[in-house]
Amino acid sequence: MVGAIGGGGHSGCCFKDPTYCYCSLLQRTSSHPPVHSHRMSYTITVRVFQTNPSNGAYFRIVEQTTFRSGDGKNEWNVIQGAPTIAFGGSGTSGALRFKSDKTNEPFIVVLGVHNYKRWCDIVTDPAPLQTAMAINEEYYGGGGRHGQRERQNTSCNATNSSGRKITVNYSVAEGNSLVADIIVG
Repeated sequence: MVGAIGGGGHSGCCFKDPTYCYCSLLQRTSSHPPVHSHRMSYTITVRVFQTNPSNGAYFRIVEQTTFRSGDGKNEWNVIQGAPTIAFGGSGTSGALRFKSDKTNEPFIVVLGVHNYKRWCDIVTDPAPLQTAMAINEEYYGGGGRHGQRERQNTSCNATNSSGRKITVNYSVAEGNSLVADIIVG
């Protein structure tokens, strides 16, 4: 027990899981779920490694999006040179679309937190109208990509039509300050 909480003539207990401080009545039953009092936030810092820049296919970020959130706190920032997405809580994601100016190869990386665990996916060779914003929406509301979100993988990889391998690996995969490494071969 972390501490006692009183309010409205009721006393309760507060115990913490990795995401919420739950406060509830001592006599709570299964028909009375816990009250969420403090929603925890998440950040995902992105580090990009290009392992074969000598071929001239340098990839840069051309689009960054966030999936809508109820609290409006999702946003991308650059912190110490690294793209970093901040979420107000679990159940959302963000996407980065990369493109090489030399080879015109695009790919999209989607990173998020679902049921308090990180997840990732890579979409290679998206069509011109498949922006990061359009792709990000497909992980929710029956959009067809929700299975990848549900898997909550700590890593994923894909190979595009040109044979280029892209890998995402969460080098910090637990907690609220996550780090995702994107490796472009």
